[in-house]
Amino acid sequence: MRIRTERHLWEGSATFLVGFPLWLFADGVEVPFVTLTKVGLVMVCVGGAQVLWGLYRAARARTPGPPLGSGPAARRGPDERP
Repeated sequence: MRIRTERHLWEGSATFLVGFPLWLFADGVEVPFVTLTKVGLVMVCVGGAQVLWGLYRAARARTPGPPLGSGPAARRGPDERP
């Protein structure tokens, strides 16, 4: 799981760092069908969300989960079906 967490952090940071200059400095650039400032703002939002998700996963990985054998299957009898 550590690899996914790092991947979210790296991808989110890269997306944010590419989108931020687009949002700030691409105001006068004419491109058909899209506005680069809006694309930059979307990239900033998506990159920020990815970074937050990676940080959340990193924090969740450090906290212990419920003990093994404490789920609903552990409370069933041997002859009961799931």
